[in-house]
Amino acid sequence: MKLKSLLVIAALAFCGYVNAETYYVVPGEFATGNDGKTWATAITIWDIYAHEATEKKPDAGTTENVKFYNDDVFFFAGGTYYPSPTPAGVAPRIYRGFVFVGGCDPTKGEISDPSWRPAYPSATPTIFSGDLDGNEIASPGDSRNLMHMRRGSTLNESTTADVGDVYTVVQAAKDGTLRPLRIHGFEFKCCYNEEEFPSSESSSDAAIWGAVDSQQGWIELYNCSIHDNYADKAAGLHIYGSLYRVEDCQFYNNMARQTGAAMRVNVNANTRYSRGVVERCAFYNNTLTDRYGAAIALTAGEMYLVNSTVSGNTSFCEGAGIVANGGAHADRKLHLINCTVAGNECTADPAELYKTDPETGAVTNPGSWVGSELRLANDPNCEIWNSIIVGKMDDGTVAYAPFVIKDEFKEASIKSLKLSFSIIGTMEGLLEGQKPSLDLDEMNYQNEANTWLAVFADAVLQDNGGNTMTVIPSKAYFDGLAASSIYWPPYVNDATNLATALTMAPLFATTGFAVPDLTVDQRKVARNTESEADYAPGAYDFYTASTGIEGISLSPALSTREGAIYNLQGVKVNGNYRGIVIRGDKKYVVK
Repeated sequence: MKLKSLLVIAALAFCGYVNAETYYVVPGEFATGNDGKTWATAITIWDIYAHEATEKKPDAGTTENVKFYNDDVFFFAGGTYYPSPTPAGVAPRIYRGFVFVGGCDPTKGEISDPSWRPAYPSATPTIFSGDLDGNEIASPGDSRNLMHMRRGSTLNESTTADVGDVYTVVQAAKDGTLRPLRIHGFEFKCCYNEEEFPSSESSSDAAIWGAVDSQQGWIELYNCSIHDNYADKAAGLHIYGSLYRVEDCQFYNNMARQTGAAMRVNVNANTRYSRGVVERCAFYNNTLTDRYGAAIALTAGEMYLVNSTVSGNTSFCEGAGIVANGGAHADRKLHLINCTVAGNECTADPAELYKTDPETGAVTNPGSWVGSELRLANDPNCEIWNSIIVGKMDDGTVAYAPFVIKDEFKEASIKSLKLSFSIIGTMEGLLEGQKPSLDLDEMNYQNEANTWLAVFADAVLQDNGGNTMTVIPSKAYFDGLAASSIYWPPYVNDATNLATALTMAPLFATTGFAVPDLTVDQRKVARNTESEADYAPGAYDFYTASTGIEGISLSPALSTREGAIYNLQGVKVNGNYRGIVIRGDKKYVVK
């Protein structure tokens, strides 16, 4: 028992909860002045805003007026909150690394464990809404922003940085100056921003963009959904010179004019380099009316996209799924690991985008379907490992190039595109301009036969278990490839080596970021490591023999009086339901 207690304390210390205070938050339009220590004396979000506006950056113990500190935990009651109740308004600024936990039920009483998290999805969802006119869509007159975290531009300047470490935000995270704003189980929806995106972003308030915005800070989202937002760019999540982590989240129905309707990452200045992880997430039904990158736009910085699905997004031209593209002065590093980026579409008429040689009749890039999944431009470093990158726009027999490299690679000798263990469409017609260093090893299967129909058969993007949407590849197709010895999936030791290599990467080695879990798929189901031939590519492991259920309790029946019960699809069920159910953080088999 003593050992168990010590382990619990150690775990809480790692999360920063041992000395944390807990507070309770309910919907409301004004600050209350309450102490927030019980549901009966709960505060509103406006109490937090008022505190942050007054105290700004002082750390714990520096002034007697500081009440809320880094790592304090705020339990939010279910309900709808309006953090920016003025049309075109933005949420007040949060400076500190708080922990916001949504989906709480005040009728269950106070919460004694600061590390407690409600089941997802919660029976009492916490919604941050910009929908001031109540029409359930993003429209003029709605709020433009719902969460704004910004620590500032003078984080731990270079005098205290490690020698050779120019990433001051990262160093600030390492020495504790900067703590993450952690958000669990929230829904962010219906923001509308009709302003034109600034030609040069700055740290001024004018740079606040997206329903959720982090500037020169550190933000983490867990089990959240960001949907039905509109902006010129960066409608959903905007990362500006910040550290970020996004896990088990869904981004859908966001719309923008140019780049990053769901998520946009920018800035790699020496003192605030955007670096982060997006793990086990789904990006779908996001739309751009112009340009590229409907789901994700990596304009500058670094992203590890792991065990995630990007599908069903639409852009006018190339890179309907992801774009790594920006100014020539900026640096971009994109790592796609165990991902499915497939079925994204471009809407432009090819004649609007591509030129035909008047003498030969040859088309530079024949059709807007070229690069429908991924667009790389202006010197990116891109690594794609154990992923499926297949377009949906094909003629049924020939899979056109699912990604395209555009523009001149000014430093091609030091930039690279690496493909390993991946399934992709044909590479024909892929390149334009100066070629970068291409590392296309023999363990890929690049072929014009890799059409959407071949790779996925009749599968559609849907809830197949886990917390996000997935699309299941055709097992028969991959069994056929293996039988023909034309595709070599990553062996177990290769996966282990990659995980080991990640621990040495600057983001993980410098900040203590948790290395993404490569042993599971997007559903958090253990990947099949029994056989080298049965290690599946993409975000969904269709070879697994595991149910992904651990610690099952067998029960003859469950009473709903002890708490809401859900099936594996997240649908609330009654006590008569039979099968596998979830209540709280446990799974049960009910007979």
